[in-house]
Amino acid sequence: MKEVARITNAKEEEIWVYLCNLEPTDMLEYGHVLPQPREEADWFNRLPKPLQDYLAQLGITKDTFTL
Repeated sequence: MKEVARITNAKEEEIWVYLCNLEPTDMLEYGHVLPQPREEADWFNRLPKPLQDYLAQLGITKDTFTL
């Protein structure tokens, strides 16, 4: 919270943070359930090619995607 306030120049009392302990398989990204840890590369390889290309434009590849 202190870092967010410092970076954004917001007052600490104006920042709300909610933490929720979810398993990766309880979440979806880009329409696909996230993989278990250490299964990220296989998950990435199963994504549709257009989505892989889009993620690559964002700097995300099968080698850099980790949970």
